[in-house]
Amino acid sequence: MSFSSLWGMNANLDGEEISEFRNSWLLSPMAWNILYEKYLPDEIHGEFGKKSFHFACWLDHDLFGRFNNIINNCNDQQDRVIWEFSNQQFFFTKDKNFIAESLQRFISSNPIIAKDVSDRRFKEVAAEILKLNPDKHLYFIFKNSSVVNDVTYWFASSDETNEEYIPSSLKLIDKIVADFVLIQDRSILGFKDNLEFCKDYFSNK
Repeated sequence: MSFSSLWGMNANLDGEEISEFRNSWLLSPMAWNILYEKYLPDEIHGEFGKKSFHFACWLDHDLFGRFNNIINNCNDQQDRVIWEFSNQQFFFTKDKNFIAESLQRFISSNPIIAKDVSDRRFKEVAAEILKLNPDKHLYFIFKNSSVVNDVTYWFASSDETNEEYIPSSLKLIDKIVADFVLIQDRSILGFKDNLEFCKDYFSNK
């Protein structure tokens, strides 16, 4: 069974896995389906019944970008946080209370659409986020599934000779892989991709 995980990142942008959560279908895919039905209710039904967001994106390759724009331009900050969190973006640990509260309240905030969805996993992840020490982990990211190793490869490179991972750092990545979410007063102000963030971050050190 696949699992999802919470990763923390220190001041040198080295990452480490902090917590694992069995069954990766219990958070991100659930969140996507709820948001999809909330913001595009006229599009969720297809020839064979209600579509999941994942399946709908498979059918319509333009949907993800279009939906991303819809969420980024909505006024519901909780929904925006859930969307970015479930799409593997970096958050500042100073904002952990806001992120955790958004996770804790997301299901109950959508009582009709999410009436059959348990909030247990959302609350489990929120509890782990609240435990983060900002002095040790300045940033954190949620890895959706163990099936895909994208987040893992940002923080480790494989040694084929010894068949093991060698610790690495986000600062060594030479392409855009994710954004840092800029939050102030419980509102998302914008984003800074990893290349831009690293350039600014280390030039000021």
